[in-house]
Amino acid sequence: MKQALLILGFVLFTLPAFAAAPEKSGKSKAHGNRYQAGFTLESPEEEAEPPEDNGRGVEIPTLVVPVFEDGRLLNYVFVSVRLQVADGVDPWKVRGRTHYVRDAMIRAAHKQSLGADGNGRALDREKAAKVWMATANETLGGESITGIHFLTVDSRS
Repeated sequence: MKQALLILGFVLFTLPAFAAAPEKSGKSKAHGNRYQAGFTLESPEEEAEPPEDNGRGVEIPTLVVPVFEDGRLLNYVFVSVRLQVADGVDPWKVRGRTHYVRDAMIRAAHKQSLGADGNGRALDREKAAKVWMATANETLGGESITGIHFLTVDSRS
């Protein structure tokens, strides 16, 4: 008896999934959910290689940056950066606060688009560096960061 109830419960539970299965004829007029993903990892020739880390650089884990225009999302850009810590500031203290800096940088990127004018799918590096440096200094206090170097920029659409 218990087995029969268990089987009946299983059948009743899975029945809606089979009833909602799409038609197999291939003549459905509904649009599919097919997307094409393009990866455009920028080559090093597009910007000079970042300088060697002199022990005062702090790398920020990959930032996922939305690029939008007129409130409409166009793209995501995956960016890795290295912060150059100012002389007189302990890089280890900055490393200990990296998660706060990263969070503030992502929030800043969501408040205003960091997309390049004319090419809304690419990152405007100058604009991003200016916004993120101000954000990092505000988060860490004072003039703790003197520069931002882009390690990788990967645009996905």
